[in-house]
Amino acid sequence: MAEGGLQESAAILQRMRQLAIQSQNGVNAVNDRAALDKEFQQLKNALNGIDYSTEAFNQLPLVGDTNLLSANVPSISNTFTNGMAQSMTSGLRSFAYIPAGSSNILIDLHDNGANDDVQVFTVEGEHLAGTPLSAFTWGAYGVVNSSAIEGTFFLPTNGYSPSASYDDSDLLTVGSATIDGNTISFTGDQNASGNLNGNLTITSNAQPLIHFCYRHRLF
Repeated sequence: MAEGGLQESAAILQRMRQLAIQSQNGVNAVNDRAALDKEFQQLKNALNGIDYSTEAFNQLPLVGDTNLLSANVPSISNTFTNGMAQSMTSGLRSFAYIPAGSSNILIDLHDNGANDDVQVFTVEGEHLAGTPLSAFTWGAYGVVNSSAIEGTFFLPTNGYSPSASYDDSDLLTVGSATIDGNTISFTGDQNASGNLNGNLTITSNAQPLIHFCYRHRLF
């Protein structure tokens, strides 16, 4: 798998080199340079997708030691089987990562009355989708503010960067949005209305890793 990733990366890098040379020839109009840059950025995203989806022994051999996947957080492909329902234990934890460059990830959650919620974070702590920290169910786990989540949950053992800090400035609680290159649709927490189903779709993600956690409401 790593060998195939290297071959794809080499082809992309060669094309990026060609674009860089073309952009410096001094005869391109503004629109031409813009088109070259657009293709270059698309190739850059494709390269990141290959790098972060090329996995061997739960490591990312194409991106270096500082970007190793957490040994404690399984890949989404190891957590779920496409089209198959499965039961999971409630709790505040990371349960899967999704490499950058993934597409059309769909998670349907039936909480069986437990009010489990899906949360989506980047490894740097940006809260992309889910429920705000002011919600009661966070408080049930002692998470009442950003310092609390950083001190108890944003840990390397949960897949987060050592420098991760909480950021909910673009938090999607319901609806659809593209946040820093991550296109997400989310039904939101519907338990209060009697709807036990929740749906999360990640059409595409540009971030290297996105972690999911969910929690169980304590009564």
